[in-house]
Amino acid sequence: MKKRISVLLLCCIVFISGCNMPGQDDQKIKKLDPEKLDSETTDINDRADYYEKYVTEPGDQMDEEERSKYRVTLHMVYKNAEQYQQDMIIFLRNDNVVEGSMDVGEPDIGLLPGVFRVISMMIEGHDSNLGEIEILEPGMEYTLTIDYAQKKAILSDYDEHK
Repeated sequence: MKKRISVLLLCCIVFISGCNMPGQDDQKIKKLDPEKLDSETTDINDRADYYEKYVTEPGDQMDEEERSKYRVTLHMVYKNAEQYQQDMIIFLRNDNVVEGSMDVGEPDIGLLPGVFRVISMMIEGHDSNLGEIEILEPGMEYTLTIDYAQKKAILSDYDEHK
């Protein structure tokens, strides 16, 4: 009988301590599903619900250190930007929520994961769509090149030595 109680007690301790094991936080920081965010069958409400469940709610439960690990860092490169020094770049999620904005010349921005339309406020007068980017994996770093000659935003892997 004592052995059974000891085994049961040991199982309870292992179960309880297992709930706080390192790596459990990683479960709330998952790569986003592109099919749930950008497919022919999703509408704006589906995307908004998905962001709420997998980006906003987990983000609300994180402390600042966890949120910084969750954010995606974009290292900005501006090509042919001489006449656009007063431009502002806006990151509009594909559920029409503005996630961030920055002035041309700023080197980095941290965004929560998602699918974004990158908008220039000055090309062609105002609100020019420079294209869509997908930054679906939390904690990653990318280079985002804003090429004013091509009127495009180009996402690429981050290379520290650039």
